[in-house]
Amino acid sequence: MQHRIERCKQINESTKQIQQYEYDLPISHYMKCLEDVEKLTFSYMEMQDQFKQLSYDIHLFTDEKQKYEDEVPIIEDKRKGVKAELNFLHKQRTDFELELSELKVNLNEIAVFLKKYEKIEPIDESELQDKEIATENEYEEAAGVWNNINIEKEVYEQKIIRLEEQGAIEYPKVVQQMIDSLKINGVDYLLIADYIEILDESWRQTIEALLGSERFTITVSNKDLVNVMKFAQQQKYPFWVSPFNSTPLKVHEKSILNKVKILDKRIIGYLKKFEHYMICDTMEEAYDWVKKDKSAILNRPYPYIVIERGGRSIKANGTYCGKEAYNVQIEEAKSKLKQLMPEWKQKKERVIKAKVSLKEMQEVVEIQRHVRLVSSKRQELQDLSKKTLNVQEKINNAVEGIELNNMIEEEVFQNIITLRSNISRVEENISEKRTKKDNLSREINQKEEKVNKAKVALTQSEEQLTSEQMECTKNEEYIESVATIEFYNQTINELKERIEMLRTISSSDFIPPGEELKMIQLEQKYKQHQKVLQNHRDEIIKVQENLGDLSKKHTLAEQEYHIMVNEVFSNIRKSLHELSKETNIQADLRAFHIGEEKWKVDYRIGFHGKELKSYRDKSKLSGGQKAIASLLLTFAAIRSDSGLSFMILDEPFAHLDQERINVAGAFLRKTGVQFFIAMPYSENVKLLMPWVDMQINFRPKRISEEVAPPITYGVINDEYLAKRDVI
Repeated sequence: MQHRIERCKQINESTKQIQQYEYDLPISHYMKCLEDVEKLTFSYMEMQDQFKQLSYDIHLFTDEKQKYEDEVPIIEDKRKGVKAELNFLHKQRTDFELELSELKVNLNEIAVFLKKYEKIEPIDESELQDKEIATENEYEEAAGVWNNINIEKEVYEQKIIRLEEQGAIEYPKVVQQMIDSLKINGVDYLLIADYIEILDESWRQTIEALLGSERFTITVSNKDLVNVMKFAQQQKYPFWVSPFNSTPLKVHEKSILNKVKILDKRIIGYLKKFEHYMICDTMEEAYDWVKKDKSAILNRPYPYIVIERGGRSIKANGTYCGKEAYNVQIEEAKSKLKQLMPEWKQKKERVIKAKVSLKEMQEVVEIQRHVRLVSSKRQELQDLSKKTLNVQEKINNAVEGIELNNMIEEEVFQNIITLRSNISRVEENISEKRTKKDNLSREINQKEEKVNKAKVALTQSEEQLTSEQMECTKNEEYIESVATIEFYNQTINELKERIEMLRTISSSDFIPPGEELKMIQLEQKYKQHQKVLQNHRDEIIKVQENLGDLSKKHTLAEQEYHIMVNEVFSNIRKSLHELSKETNIQADLRAFHIGEEKWKVDYRIGFHGKELKSYRDKSKLSGGQKAIASLLLTFAAIRSDSGLSFMILDEPFAHLDQERINVAGAFLRKTGVQFFIAMPYSENVKLLMPWVDMQINFRPKRISEEVAPPITYGVINDEYLAKRDVI
């Protein structure tokens, strides 16, 4: 084992040497890259100087060329000025000729205009304007009326087409969207309107009006109810979504529900509120039903309902119930369309006549407008004739100017040819120098690429260095000690071969990579573990000492808890004794500790000076005594904690007879506690009157009532009033 550890140490030492050489290797590589960059940069700068000299020669020739080129624009500008003048004169001549042509056209148009309108008699303008406004108003009024009727006609026509194409009842848009969505999602639903057949068509409008929005209630199973209500909320569905309701009906022979047939029992429950509506022929008969706590409905002359508060007319907002509703919807639409057509045709004929009249009036207005322009057109004819002579004179002047400028342009053109010849000679010299410059530029670019590559290599080499290695490159002594890249590569390979030999010196004693560190660290860890083991032993002794202290604290806390519990029972017992004396009752309470956190409580009570009896043996106590015993112990527990001042008792005497109620009431009175007793109205209320000061009465509203009756209260104890100086 010792020999193996020694080999591990040699491997570790060789590994450290490799690490040192691998540390120096990138520094050596960096210094080599730095040397290459410096040599290439010097060569690059020499080529840059040659390039600058060629640039200077080109600059001299360029200045000479620029001198000639500067003269060219001056002459060109002169030529352009001549051309511009020529163009201006040509344009001026063209414009004048166009103007002359337009003047002749205008003269001809004015002559035709005067020939057409100067013999027509004028009409008063205000009178003509009044007639035009009246004709326009008549047409706009007729068109507006016809447009409204036409829109109404199209609505009925489109509704008939939709009904015939669908072959089914047309529901309001929001209802149709909702049931379509339920079908797509495969939800089992019932729309109440679909499952109510009206048996008597003469009563259809009345029944539809009575059902109202209930027709669009959608019923689903309980499992689908929540999801459908969520969807209805998103769709803003304004009608009810409810669960299936098969509550049976009790239909009177005169009930309005005898006029309908319910096709699915799952919607019966939502018609229950209509079963008390009785069919009547007269208002007197209807009011007789109201006196019998029913509601009534009449069909003639118009639908009308009568209830306890009075009566009102009702109107059906559409026809939707049952299969027959489809035919009724079509017939209603066709009937309304038929009634509308005569008026539609009449209004259309009126619009056509008004339009013809308006067109004739507009033609008269246009002619009169032209008649009023005759005098101004005559003056315009004289002005145009004078202007025509003036324009012809301008055309003649422009022709003379064009001939003079043509001669000047020819002279300038010859000067330009001479300058261009001189420029071509200088450009040949510039081209020769630029060719040399371009060749040198390519060589510079190639050299620059080499410099950049060397700099990239230098940068990459620098990036491989740590900050510590970078500091070493600034140390001249350290740099002198750095060997070549080849030396480091060769030495590192030799050291790796030596490490491999040490690992495999024996096939039965192979040292895998990493084990050398483990073997070296093993001895160090052994010593550390010995030290940790001793620390753990010390900690165990300390924990054992702490456990003893905790056991003592637990015993002390348990004793304090027992004292606290005994004190609580002692306070309740004291409070119980005080209340017993106040109510002429004997009572006692004792608590016995029976183990750990458990206590046994013995509650004993005696009435009228008799022997105390255990509350657990309730067979020895009457009903009233049991109630008093419960109240007494409750009062004592609350008083012992914070002082008893107010209590609410919910039917405390529900199962007591009159005698026991008197006993319990007298007890409550003697305690001096303020209390509320909540109980339904019965004869027992009167039994409590001697023991209470005030009575408050209220009840919920009935189905036939819109609101509950008001709350009433009153003082029923004279002693209570006397104490407050009321009587």
